Amino acid sequence: MTDIKQRHAEITRRFLVGKTLSDLGRQIDRTRQEVYMWKSGKQSPPAVMLLKIIQLSAADDWVIDWAEECLRCYLEE
Repeated sequence: MTDIKQRHAEITRRFLVGKTLSDLGRQIDRTRQEVYMWKSGKQSPPAVMLLKIIQLSAADDWVIDWAEECLRCYLEE
């Protein structure tokens, strides 16, 4: 099975096509550097943050879809 950090990196790269690291960071109140760490597979986005995005966020639909897909990786582990 692929490492969860790599799965999150693949998902993040796919959702960022045509967008910048800052685009995602602004939507979820995170820095461009944090988003880079997820995109590069060095870290995974925190599960609690992903859940909050899904439940409480006024973020764009693509951001909520990204959070749902990333959270699904945690649930499959």
